[in-house]
Amino acid sequence: MTLPVRRALLLRAFAFLAFTLCGHALAATEPLITADESAREQRRLDAPVAVARLRAAGAPRIDVVAPDLDAPVAAPVSFRIRFVADSPATIDPASLKVYYGAFRIDITERLLKQAQIVGDTLELADAKIPAGTHRLLVKVKDTLDHVGERLITLTVK
Repeated sequence: MTLPVRRALLLRAFAFLAFTLCGHALAATEPLITADESAREQRRLDAPVAVARLRAAGAPRIDVVAPDLDAPVAAPVSFRIRFVADSPATIDPASLKVYYGAFRIDITERLLKQAQIVGDTLELADAKIPAGTHRLLVKVKDTLDHVGERLITLTVK
């Protein structure tokens, strides 16, 4: 391989690496909920978000450990959400879906870029969310295909 070919390959590899690293840095700074999505949702807070009123028999339970949903929270927001399956089933982390607001905008990929799932717990630190009231519909399946869902409403000051 000639020296110019080696240089070209090294430059391509460096460019790819730089692009990849920048992409991860951008993902970490990407807001979980954009200002535009928030503005649209603030105008639609009177519209209901469809969610099961009662937990179906055998469906996984979704417990919000943090933040405290009974009081306004400061941005950025850290989440800790525990998924509890009825034995003998276990949680299928790949089934996680998170939708935002009355328009049910799928923000799952955005969330997963910033979060980690440890065991049966989702942990997300310092999520960028604009001030206002926000509704997140969280859905998860267990290994027996039972679907659990929970509407999380939080107010960011």
